[in-house]
Amino acid sequence: MKYVIIEVQKFADGTVAVPPVNTADDFFNASSIFHGKCQTAAISSVPVHSVVLLTEAGQTMDYASYNHADENT
Repeated sequence: MKYVIIEVQKFADGTVAVPPVNTADDFFNASSIFHGKCQTAAISSVPVHSVVLLTEAGQTMDYASYNHADENT
């Protein structure tokens, strides 16, 4: 089975970017990529930085979203 790791970045001006998508052939490698991207997203300067781990069929296996705009609220 293939796994897909997608990163989504929403900037202060409302634009959204999706950097190049990663894939992995097994869950453990996919999970490693996912958690590595979460490490980056957690301390990112991007206002909303999210990461999603999907199966090849589109089923969500894991996700994380960091809303840095709410940090001081």
